[in-house]
Amino acid sequence: MTVVRQTNVPRYADFRKYRPFLRTDFLYRCAYCQHHERRFSQLASMSIDHYRPKSVFPRFVADYANLYYCCGECNTRKGNHWPSQDELNARVGFLDVCQHEWAEHLAVTEDVFQGKTPIGKYTVEHVQLSREMLTERNRQWRKKEADARDELARIDGMRQRFGPDIDPETVHDLLIWQHNAQARLNEAISPEPFED
Repeated sequence: MTVVRQTNVPRYADFRKYRPFLRTDFLYRCAYCQHHERRFSQLASMSIDHYRPKSVFPRFVADYANLYYCCGECNTRKGNHWPSQDELNARVGFLDVCQHEWAEHLAVTEDVFQGKTPIGKYTVEHVQLSREMLTERNRQWRKKEADARDELARIDGMRQRFGPDIDPETVHDLLIWQHNAQARLNEAISPEPFED
């Protein structure tokens, strides 16, 4: 995913006022781990990252192009770190999801984030994307998705076994079961954002 920013954003002196725009631009996902805000169980777990740290680049504190929607965990770990001039000259630094395609630089293998490029490796190291808590969250959500898909497949199998002679009560029960399994799958792969 490459983030496409809105162009009609008003200018604010207080960077926190950009939060509603950032949520939409970043599709309610952390710029680094790509976890949807719903995976953190409360909206307060999300924050605004200054891609170029405000302690190093104070002139960009309220520059919309420098603000990224980010989970508090990734934001805390990234902190005020910024690559050295030598690293920048070597084109090494943080993944910029407004310029780069996330999947070109990062992958999740067995629930652990892996850097595929120097930019991806740098981001994994300095945002600590291979942290245990994040790996466990990846595992839990992958399992929720797999369980919901398995359940939907079982329902389809039952329909095929019953064939055209299925009674209306069983049809009704299967529809309820299917609806619930589909809702769990949707929650795992495409959750609804929090009310702001």
